[in-house]
Amino acid sequence: IRTNPDGSQWELVCTGLRNPYGIDFNAAGDVFTWDADNEYDMATPWCRPTRIWQLFSGADYGWRVTQGNWPPYFPDQADSGSAILDIGKGSPTSVLFGTGLNAPEKYRRALYVLDWAYGRVLAVHMAARGGTYRSQPELFLQGRPLNVTDIACGPDGDLYLITGGRKTQSALYRVTWTG
Repeated sequence: IRTNPDGSQWELVCTGLRNPYGIDFNAAGDVFTWDADNEYDMATPWCRPTRIWQLFSGADYGWRVTQGNWPPYFPDQADSGSAILDIGKGSPTSVLFGTGLNAPEKYRRALYVLDWAYGRVLAVHMAARGGTYRSQPELFLQGRPLNVTDIACGPDGDLYLITGGRKTQSALYRVTWTG
């Protein structure tokens, strides 16, 4: 949903996502998110993995409550989006493109996705493919515990991570590129 600052106008942009905690724009202005699975659907035929989506205006990404989800083999329709990457089990909390990082170009162009449940940060590397992207995940960092909740690029070009939630210890981490 898009709204103006005072909330007097609302516009539905896209629908059918379960629980995307964050979105971000790449350098080309394309919009991406990492959408959650439904942990209660594990081991059912309608279970969908967590997925990286490129968001398009007017698209329906097919998530419905439990067994109403569109299965992966659902026929293409003009308004249905396709995931650019299935991650699998996870607990998405935030996303960030590394545009402002003081790091090699490969990492400045990556989409960083945070997984609270498995204590990991993935760097999703993308390459243009027609009107969308092909992608490859890389385990960027992982800890036990590392219940990451948010991510930001600081003015110093370093990557900042916050952990915590559900009565666990919170911490602030800084990831610095040293060459």
